[in-house]
Amino acid sequence: MGCSSCGTGSCSSPAGCQSNGGCSTGGCNKMNTYDWLSDIEIPGVDSFRVAEISFKNGVRKDFYYIKHYIHCSKDDLVVVENDRGGYTVGKVSLTGELVKLQMKKRRVPLDAKLPAVVRIANEADTDKLKKARNSEQDLLRRARVIARQHKLNMKISLVEAHADLKRVTFYYIAEQHVDFRELLKTYSQEFNMRVELRQVKERVEAGMIGGIGTCGRELCCSTWLNSFKKTTQVSARYQGLSLNSEKLVGQCGRLKCCLNYELETYIKALKHFPKKGYRSLRTQAGKAFLLKQNVFEGTMIYAYKNEVGKHYSLPVERVKEIIFMNRQDQLPEKLLTPELIAELQEEEIAEVGYDSDELTGFIELDPLKKKRRTKRRKPQSKRNTGAKKKSGDKKQGQASAKPNEQRKPKSNRRKKPNTKKAAEGAKPAHPTDPNHKPKSEKSDQQTRNKKRRPNKNRNRKPRPPKDQPPKQD
Repeated sequence: MGCSSCGTGSCSSPAGCQSNGGCSTGGCNKMNTYDWLSDIEIPGVDSFRVAEISFKNGVRKDFYYIKHYIHCSKDDLVVVENDRGGYTVGKVSLTGELVKLQMKKRRVPLDAKLPAVVRIANEADTDKLKKARNSEQDLLRRARVIARQHKLNMKISLVEAHADLKRVTFYYIAEQHVDFRELLKTYSQEFNMRVELRQVKERVEAGMIGGIGTCGRELCCSTWLNSFKKTTQVSARYQGLSLNSEKLVGQCGRLKCCLNYELETYIKALKHFPKKGYRSLRTQAGKAFLLKQNVFEGTMIYAYKNEVGKHYSLPVERVKEIIFMNRQDQLPEKLLTPELIAELQEEEIAEVGYDSDELTGFIELDPLKKKRRTKRRKPQSKRNTGAKKKSGDKKQGQASAKPNEQRKPKSNRRKKPNTKKAAEGAKPAHPTDPNHKPKSEKSDQQTRNKKRRPNKNRNRKPRPPKDQPPKQD
């Protein structure tokens, strides 16, 4: 049952099958089997006294015999016997004549000895069941720690605790055979319960845990799929899918089961396609290679090696015709005939709804003007900023007057300051002048270090800076 297929009624419950289940309540899973013979009385035939009971929301299902004094219907909680003593609580998923079909499907004989249903569950039984479900997370955590301590190559994925809290079942996955005899002893001493280990496959584990697939719906293995067929990459090739492992692999780590759903339809459609000589076609314009097959439209897409970005969609009949001509050493002029080109144009016009000639002059847009990218100027060094600002106007005038002259390389040596002219022109500051502010030694040393340039010649010692007279106020 799927909520989208059945429709929804009031209170967001499915209206089609009237089982009043939903995704939030666990209704869309394996246990919501619809008994379509429940309201039909079959005269002269006694009802089949076997019921299908599900445990832990459809994780496990078994068949149980219903005694003559017990009357149970679907979705009833019942107390059933265990195989090796004890009891547990399960939910009735199917009764009546349809149970025979399920037993035949699972290859269970109709006259087999089955455990019996003890009674209808009461409040005390449901309370014990809730207590057992609440203890499962703690049991799973402790079981994984103990398995890691024993250094066993196995993954414990799910735990099912019985309602009487005397028996627990662990489901695990292992690539190879695991000797868990010592592990069972440790589990029985740690949990004080009877422990059972069951090995399951990856797909069965995904169905037990459940989840949402890439299609946005619940996993098929957790809702309705019981038998798993072998899936290979050949089914993906028939359907023209890309062999990308991330898209083809499901949550179980194996190839998705849905790759086999439409495989037969693709195989029937591919019978009309050519089997040999379709990879490349020879024409007078050149050699065309196959890019893709559109199975349902019955077309094959080709492209020339020299023409990049131009594809030709050919019907299957035209491809067979070109293959027959190539076998007789004949070359057609082009891949498409004028008749096929006219048909394709008519189909495109019919799909769009108007002719392409009507679009001319209908919408006119101004061409986009490209902005010129301005080159970023290189950042000037701090030591040359002052000199370039003063001599900027002179250099621009020289460059405009004589653009073809080669510039002379500048020397790296610093010019010596003319101390004589500075000494003659400077006036000594009067010590009694109120506007006179003497410079501190620290600030004077910082300015000297800023003005000093690094000496490239490492062998020569740097000259000590000469003391300059103070500037005039």
